Amino acid sequence: MPQSASFPTVVVTAKEIKPDSNSELDYGRHVATGASDLMVKRGEIPMSIINVVLRALGDTRVHTATAYQALGVIARHADENGIIHPTPEGRLPSDPEYVSEMLGVTKAAVWRAYGLLDETGYISWHKAARGAERTAGVTGRVRILVPSAQ
Repeated sequence: MPQSASFPTVVVTAKEIKPDSNSELDYGRHVATGASDLMVKRGEIPMSIINVVLRALGDTRVHTATAYQALGVIARHADENGIIHPTPEGRLPSDPEYVSEMLGVTKAAVWRAYGLLDETGYISWHKAARGAERTAGVTGRVRILVPSAQ
């Protein structure tokens, strides 16, 4: 079956999401989908969120592995409407500090990833205003944009 560079095939298995070996996906997509430590058990992520992640994987405007991985981290804690819920430890998974710890990247890389995901329409990111919110440690609010929940 011929493959199109603009519409890559994505194979979903019980263990992980990975690009078809015949598709022309860049290295970042391969790294993001092969990160087994970021995968969760089957059925834990709502299908509406999985659809958003799969759309992002096929979108050539999203061009960094950090953006894919950041989306993966917050997707693990999202409900079917894209609302991000705290971890069992009480931490907010969309906090750039949490994401940077999970991925082993800088907070600046997470901010860039959020900017790209917001610009391409996969998340809604409302940055905290300078002043009281930032002083209190609030960096902003992130929500995964699910087409049916907008």
